[in-house]
Amino acid sequence: MNDRPTPPPIETAGRAYEELEGAQGREIFFRPIRYRPADLAPITVSIEVVFADTRHVCVMQDVSQSGVAFTWPLRLAPPQPRTHLAQLIVRFDDHEAYNGAAVVVTARALGGTVIVGASLSDALLDIETVLHVREVRGWATERARLLSRTAKYWHVEGYERFQSIISEFRLFLEDAAEELAATEVSLPWKVVHGESDSPARVALVETLRRGFVEDMIHFTSAADREVRRAGPAAREALKHFTQKQLDAHLLQAPILLRAKTKPFGYPGDFEVMRFVYERTFEGSSLFAKALHLATVNLPGSACIRTRKDLVKSEIAARARALRAGQTLRVASIAAGPAQEVYELLRELDHIEGTVEVVLFVQDPAALQFAFGRLTRLVDARWGARVRIRFLHDSIKRLLRDPELFRDHAPFDAVICAGLFDYLDTDKAAVLVSSLYRAVRPGGVVYAGNYVPEQPTRWLLEHHLDWNLLYKTRDEMLAFASRGAPDARLAILEESVGYCPFVTVTRPA
Repeated sequence: MNDRPTPPPIETAGRAYEELEGAQGREIFFRPIRYRPADLAPITVSIEVVFADTRHVCVMQDVSQSGVAFTWPLRLAPPQPRTHLAQLIVRFDDHEAYNGAAVVVTARALGGTVIVGASLSDALLDIETVLHVREVRGWATERARLLSRTAKYWHVEGYERFQSIISEFRLFLEDAAEELAATEVSLPWKVVHGESDSPARVALVETLRRGFVEDMIHFTSAADREVRRAGPAAREALKHFTQKQLDAHLLQAPILLRAKTKPFGYPGDFEVMRFVYERTFEGSSLFAKALHLATVNLPGSACIRTRKDLVKSEIAARARALRAGQTLRVASIAAGPAQEVYELLRELDHIEGTVEVVLFVQDPAALQFAFGRLTRLVDARWGARVRIRFLHDSIKRLLRDPELFRDHAPFDAVICAGLFDYLDTDKAAVLVSSLYRAVRPGGVVYAGNYVPEQPTRWLLEHHLDWNLLYKTRDEMLAFASRGAPDARLAILEESVGYCPFVTVTRPA
């Protein structure tokens, strides 16, 4: 029994044959279509006429299957209708399309010249062949050059090592897709796609980590090293090269597809962060899941988790040091899913005092997600000992209003892990100044920024159009010093080593 739904009928733009229209009036008597020189470009048409035993070169006005119109030589008297022309030659470029007799049909004066219309006597002119040649010549002039290797938008000389890496990467992905498709068929559905982490699922993931994931890290890091040699012009061509080679494979990973398509208008939205933090084995196929798993384990993704762990440990130490009656106040700026706060409140065993957290989020969807799970967690575990305020406001206002947190400050710690990646050093200094204003004596601003040597940069920029403003550690110290001249500054490293914090501490 066939349970497939019946496909919808295919609609066409045609009409019933008997409704089609024909010519009207004098046009009902068919005449072959006339073509002027511009209609036949880039073909050049030449006319030669033998008259009174002399050969004359004439300028063509138009041509059809059965006749031709041309300018009559000025030194000759205009011919009379029915004048016999012994020889008339019509050439299209080097192709002689007609060579035979003709008869003058009309001769009329026009702007100081005489235009003669002549009927071909010996044969019809094969205009269809000429039109075919015109199409080929037009294509040769305008488009055929695009077949050239050097005309390709992805072509650039001198980067054979990079191109070799990308080509081998593509072969690696193609072979992996075939092998993982066969593996997926052989495994129970729940092992690949089930929700629970069964022993079989754990074993599958660990096998991928030790093989496929490590190879992905190898290829992406190798491509990143090579592309850094390229200047801006070459880098754009190499970007097209790598997209053409790899996008069809890489964008099967949910995290890469979401970052590429940017449903909220920017690549690193809270759902992308959730992929990195928690949803590490997502995808519609085992191959897609393997790609997704590899992506969230690349160095550029891994340091998102380690920087989260770093600030979580810093805040946890302050929370554990609280005494009864004391309050710890923390702000998280551009908090996304507020993962560090969620994990902190889930993992702490006991708090002597109280904790107040302010989450500043521009994206309402991220704020709604954070509100839902943090509210449930606080109600279940902490009650009045933890208070969370959710602020929905714009980054634009954050950069322009130094008093934005006046009603919530002073804070013991302000976390800003990802926003500085999108700010130039001038705006970074302004933001540090605003956040530093909101901390109490002894309080710390944690300002995180990717450093230029981050080895997943090629993947972000070439495949996701995810362009960050990377800063060296010295540049981080410099913008922090401009924003808070009297602060104590230090670099705090997360364990992967590509997303350090500059800590900006107000003297006690």
